[in-house]
Amino acid sequence: MREPATAAVALATVLIALPAPAARAHDDYDWIRRGGHLSADGKPCCGKDDCTPLAPQRVKQTPEGYSLPDFRLMVPYAETLRSEDGRYWLCMTHSTRVRCFFAPPPGM
Repeated sequence: MREPATAAVALATVLIALPAPAARAHDDYDWIRRGGHLSADGKPCCGKDDCTPLAPQRVKQTPEGYSLPDFRLMVPYAETLRSEDGRYWLCMTHSTRVRCFFAPPPGM
């Protein structure tokens, strides 16, 4: 995964622009915490307030994986986890490194 320093600014901008969903995100993503999902490097996907939902129009599919233009990130398909609630989710560490990316199953 590519992780430029500007990802921190992009994450802050998205979280500020979406205060209501971000405030509820911890409850909404509880399935991630309960499911024991692990990142590609074997670490837990979420800690408190690490995950945020992404609007489908903010996610682009490419031949290589999912492009997240707001974060200037590309998440390879091999590192993408299946979303249980049919939404896109991005979980990042406080150092702005991607922990996990969840995408809905095909056809949802």
